Amino acid sequence: MSMQLLNSIKAAKIHGDIMNDLHDKHIVVPGNSINNIVDYIENSIFDKINYDSNIPLVGGCAFPVNVSVNEIVAHYTSSSNNDDYILKKNDIVKVDFGVHKNGSIIDSAQTFHFDSKYDEFVEYSKKCTDYAVSLCGPDVNLGDLGKDIEEYVKSKEIYIDNKLYQLHTLKELSGHNIGEYLIHKSKALPNCAIKYPVRMEEGDFFAVEPFISTCAESYYDSPTNLFMVTKNYNNLIYLLCGDELELFNKIIKQYLTLCFCDKWLEKDIDKFDFNIFKNIIDKKIIEEYKTIYVKKDNYVSQFEHNVYIKSNGIIQLTKNKYY
Repeated sequence: MSMQLLNSIKAAKIHGDIMNDLHDKHIVVPGNSINNIVDYIENSIFDKINYDSNIPLVGGCAFPVNVSVNEIVAHYTSSSNNDDYILKKNDIVKVDFGVHKNGSIIDSAQTFHFDSKYDEFVEYSKKCTDYAVSLCGPDVNLGDLGKDIEEYVKSKEIYIDNKLYQLHTLKELSGHNIGEYLIHKSKALPNCAIKYPVRMEEGDFFAVEPFISTCAESYYDSPTNLFMVTKNYNNLIYLLCGDELELFNKIIKQYLTLCFCDKWLEKDIDKFDFNIFKNIIDKKIIEEYKTIYVKKDNYVSQFEHNVYIKSNGIIQLTKNKYY
């Protein structure tokens, strides 16, 4: 068993325990706030993985906790630049977070709801992810897998508040394979039928995450709180000098190529200067990720599992008692 797989199994245990706690300890409930939920998850990761701020890349949060409510699809986290939000009974909430052990990343998500009117919608979403996981394995054509996911979802209709909705996959979003310190390595796992003749291979780690929605299209808008150093930063670092290079080196030491957020920068980087940071973004060495939405008064559900591709099947890394 490879060290990456062993570390992934350790990270998956921590991730699953925290996801279960979100239910059992009534963390994701009406009346609690996004900021509180994010803080609870981050602190739980740090505690369970024995995070050491002196050697941050040994283990910790693989990316900022995403808590995306209603028409928000993904990439929303707490920030000093965002107003906090208190969850309501009518909300549908996607919670997506990551744990890493020595760069081996577990990236898993589930949807919470508090009103029975969403039961059927959320159940279809959960079943779709389970169906997609069941199709994974060595030599699976990823384009064909996307077609199967889309066909499954398009066959479903639901009523919410006496309104009939056709269900869709969000085509702009996809699953992905995972590398060490790389949340998106090199392969996509489409959620729709496209020509993509790339295959799963033995040794691959995949995040399987169909996004199911009552709306067919998504779009990007503010806020922008998530950032990541580009994979080929070594080829671009010559563009930096002085204060830019000093700040970039601090970011590499803290996060390497893991995703991070503005809240972490303010906490982790001594004398952080956003203007210098913006200069590095402008030189395309750090990428920024806007929040993703569907049209208001629509709904989105997400369940995400991680699988390891074996020579004769898969290891499902993230299955637990709630999803």
